[in-house]
Amino acid sequence: MTKGLFKPSGSHSVRATPISDDTIQFRGLRLDTVTWGGGCWQAANYDRMDPDFSWEEGGRFLMEVEGMMATEQHVPSMLPEMSRERWAEGTWRIPIADQYTNGTGIKMRAIPAAKAGWEAVKLGTAGQKYQRYRTSDVNFYLIALGRLHGRRLARTSQGLVGLMPADVEIGDIVAIIVGAESPMLPRPGSEGGAYKIVGECY
Repeated sequence: MTKGLFKPSGSHSVRATPISDDTIQFRGLRLDTVTWGGGCWQAANYDRMDPDFSWEEGGRFLMEVEGMMATEQHVPSMLPEMSRERWAEGTWRIPIADQYTNGTGIKMRAIPAAKAGWEAVKLGTAGQKYQRYRTSDVNFYLIALGRLHGRRLARTSQGLVGLMPADVEIGDIVAIIVGAESPMLPRPGSEGGAYKIVGECY
């Protein structure tokens, strides 16, 4: 994830306490539990200039996200301030983790114009559009999508939908670890309440 872009725990710094050679203690907040994992966006070739780049596979991934958002039409109760319209934007924001890089290289939350890139991938015209509009909103969306290959769509028990590491499993926990740059995915271990950090999520 983009450093400092979302910062779910606010301005707090990471506080880690070594417990043993392979265990570190963090403070955090358990948000939810993963109950479903879908397809994984795997790019055959990260180079978007290469004709073998997985535009078709990317299109299938976007369709899966769109289908999932269609089944989750109600905003989860744990997001009381989010409007239905904002929730629906997840259809095109989730595949790129709501990241966007503008023409000067500054990273920010995705702007509405970036949706054109989502439409290009869905329509199967992304390869041609990338060649024609390398500095457009279309291209910036495609760059973000390409960087996030290897992520899996997932849903939680409270209806949250997002991107998880490819090896996410049902029962993994979505948590905010104090000081982390994004929500994290701890997996319950087999010993004494320890967890394995699987990776970050959006």
